[in-house]
Amino acid sequence: MLLLSLHLALPLFLASILVGALADRLLGGPLASLVQGPPRGASGLVTRPILLAIVGLSLLLAGLLHPLAALALVALHAMLRRWTRGEGAAPAPIPHADHDVRGGSRLVTLGAAVLAIALRPDTPIYWDEHVWLAKARLGPLALRAAALDPDAPIIPRGYPILGSLAESLFASLQTDLPALTAGAAALVGLALSLVIVLLTPRGRLAWSVAMLTMPLVWVHLRSAQLDLVVGLLALALLRTLDRARTDRRALHASLAIAFVLAGTKDEGLAHVLALAAAHVLTSSEPRARLAEASLVLGGALASFATFHVLLALHGVSNDDHNLSLAGLTQLGAIVLELARAATDVASFGFAWPIVLGLGTLALARRDASAVTLLLQALLLGAGLVAGTEQLVAFTLDGTVAARLLVQLAPIACWLVACAIVQSLDRGRPSDEREIDVNAPRL
Repeated sequence: MLLLSLHLALPLFLASILVGALADRLLGGPLASLVQGPPRGASGLVTRPILLAIVGLSLLLAGLLHPLAALALVALHAMLRRWTRGEGAAPAPIPHADHDVRGGSRLVTLGAAVLAIALRPDTPIYWDEHVWLAKARLGPLALRAAALDPDAPIIPRGYPILGSLAESLFASLQTDLPALTAGAAALVGLALSLVIVLLTPRGRLAWSVAMLTMPLVWVHLRSAQLDLVVGLLALALLRTLDRARTDRRALHASLAIAFVLAGTKDEGLAHVLALAAAHVLTSSEPRARLAEASLVLGGALASFATFHVLLALHGVSNDDHNLSLAGLTQLGAIVLELARAATDVASFGFAWPIVLGLGTLALARRDASAVTLLLQALLLGAGLVAGTEQLVAFTLDGTVAARLLVQLAPIACWLVACAIVQSLDRGRPSDEREIDVNAPRL
């Protein structure tokens, strides 16, 4: 079983924590703004290492991608440090909450998540896993060289490599299938852990239940494909942006997440764009939010633009994912395929009709999750229409729509979870309701 190989991920996880801790110290400890409760309490002991790990991992991946990418990311963190200088250092408390109990619930949930990921075979069991693991098997330096070589037999050509770089590093640079599978599982585990520590206790439970009602999500949780990773990072970015409405120091975590998200898959930048736009559109202070959104977009472009400039300089073209508007003549068929995938009970149960109903109601309240989900769907749909003939063919063959829905699933399920918690809270006294310190103040 995979559980026996997961120890290979420890060196990178510890290295990421150390790099993240050094960065956090140099920046004045901004990650404390995301710890719900005393930093040395159970909540802090569970949350802080994972936050440090994503910040450290983003810096390590930036250095592997190109020194200029690392310099750009460091410069953005330094700019934010100057911008937020003087803001309070104490995290907002959770009223009427036992922090140690809440931290313990995070630990239990994290343990269950790791167990769910680990209890799978230690070799690929889905056909497309081989595509991702073949790139990770090359090793970080060889993968970067192959990605920038127009004659290298790498599939797909010109595709972002940060996810595969992370998988290779989590595998401790080993090339056997159990190690590579463990490296891919560790990346999924980190993204899932990041979401778990950023959600509220009852919201976390409702979100987990909503996610598990989608059978295809369970499949992706136990695979080396990166669609669920993208969706989980998008939800984590939504949560840190929500927190930034009351404490801008949380944007340091947003920068790290946006960098990794935009460099993991081609669709990553579309998710960051949707999240940044929703952050502005759902605020009563759009000018202030615009500056925050621009900074986060800068973090995304530090990976996306750097990689695509490198591709252009080395004569490598992303032929499979160029913009050619081939989907315009197949617009009706694409829409029908998306509807078919969303109503496929074997893949998603009845989740998407529920999300559609709740999302329509939430849009009227300018709910950040609902607006983000709508913008994500529109941008991803536009990408299908504007794509190549090959992409359109894959879409109509049924191999694309379900994956895009998996990317949307984490935020969609958070929208459902918030509706459930709000419904339960209506019948409770105000002093017993769960208060989300990360919720936007409109």
